[in-house]
Amino acid sequence: MITYIITFFLSFVLCICFMPLVIGLARRANLVDMPNARKIHQKAIPRVGGIAFIAAMCISLVAVIIFVSSVREQFAAMQKQVLVLIVSSLFISLVGLVDDARGLSGRLKFLSLILGSVAICWSGSGIRSLAVGTVFTLELGFFSWPLTVLWITGVTVGVNFLDGLDGLAGGLSSISAAAIAILAFYLGLPVIGIIMLAVLGSVIGFLFFNYNPAKVFMGDCGSMFLGFMLGASSVICTSKSGSIETLGIFAVALGIPIIDTACTIIRRVIIERRSMFHAERGHIHHRLLDLGLGQRHVVVILYIVTAVTTGLAMFTLLTKDYKTLAILLCILLLYMLFFQAIGSYNVRQIVASLRRNASIKQDTNSFRMRFEDIQLEFRQATTFDQWWKIISLAASSLGFWSLKMDVANRDGSVQILEWRRDSDLTLSESKSGEGGLIAEGLLAISLPVRNRRSKDMLHLHTEVCVDESLESTGTRLTMFMRLLDEHSIAELPIQPKEIPEDLQC
Repeated sequence: MITYIITFFLSFVLCICFMPLVIGLARRANLVDMPNARKIHQKAIPRVGGIAFIAAMCISLVAVIIFVSSVREQFAAMQKQVLVLIVSSLFISLVGLVDDARGLSGRLKFLSLILGSVAICWSGSGIRSLAVGTVFTLELGFFSWPLTVLWITGVTVGVNFLDGLDGLAGGLSSISAAAIAILAFYLGLPVIGIIMLAVLGSVIGFLFFNYNPAKVFMGDCGSMFLGFMLGASSVICTSKSGSIETLGIFAVALGIPIIDTACTIIRRVIIERRSMFHAERGHIHHRLLDLGLGQRHVVVILYIVTAVTTGLAMFTLLTKDYKTLAILLCILLLYMLFFQAIGSYNVRQIVASLRRNASIKQDTNSFRMRFEDIQLEFRQATTFDQWWKIISLAASSLGFWSLKMDVANRDGSVQILEWRRDSDLTLSESKSGEGGLIAEGLLAISLPVRNRRSKDMLHLHTEVCVDESLESTGTRLTMFMRLLDEHSIAELPIQPKEIPEDLQC
């Protein structure tokens, strides 16, 4: 027990000592986080505080391993797993530090997380089986590595997302580290428990400087390190126990970052249909701030929610079989209700977005097939008459209502070329081919067409049938304009015998 206490307090004291040095170095190196519309703080704050608690954790851990023989023996027993855990976490932290200093793309950081997670799997750890007491065991087999990578990556991204309020990511990570430490000792993994105590002590020391009003931020170097360390350590414990109860307890302890990550991906990818790597202001702490709560109130609320639910989850160690699973599922359900209540997700909106996306994709695929067929038709066009016939076919296939173009003859007169959808159909009944496009209105637009013999542009006046989705209408219009770009009149071969002499085009 004395070893555990020493580990905790040594990392705590070292972090307190290192932090002023790191803050000073960060200011001199201009490694500061500038305020903007998406961020909460109002002034430049050093953002590499993670360096201090990482250094404190590593030094205290090395000291305990060197000077305590029992810990040294336990470390030797699982040396490969522990070394890969620490080296991978430091690698992820280095990636985060480069991002803090120079900026990295989200995809590159995501790739680094996958590589680090694969290294954990290679070391022999992984979510290989999930047993529900003595009732049944689910062997994951081939899915073990993908699930392990998904878990570690999800936890890391979640902790990184939560690093948006003073003391939030550090405080929630401390609670999770304490839970993992307890379970590690319970499962007979004292080395993992000691690592978590070193993390816990150093992060609590960091919170003295990071709690509102913050003097320093942990930065991506700190948040990515913490998230990866917590996610990978929980995997090692789950690998040891092989029970779904252990994974469930970790899912509760890390519930807020995990669910916030899931909600963020749904919001960005499904609802807003944009890159999941592009930052925005929609995380759980932003939602609570929008309800009128202060920064400290938001942080304290999330501390309490995490501590209470994690404490309840720990009591499942005293239960067995289905009771344990039922309790954990109820806790996770409460989490989901909490996130829904504050507006992090809306089931109806998600369902509507899925239907919208499927409809737009179906329409786009249908019109793209027609577009590609028309591209082949243009290969056969050698005369202006053929060009006009095919461009009219394109308009019909892509849901246009009419085309009109004025062409000057050599004698100075103007010839009006016009195509119009079947006049027997009313606008509301208008359909475009097999896709069943129903027009809700018309969009009039004049498109320039490159001429063959003159530098002056011809103008093709179009009316496009607007359906329920303006985006779908825009896609059809874009396809049509691409046809005009790639197969303009200027691209036609000059064949005087086939082109009427009175037609200048």
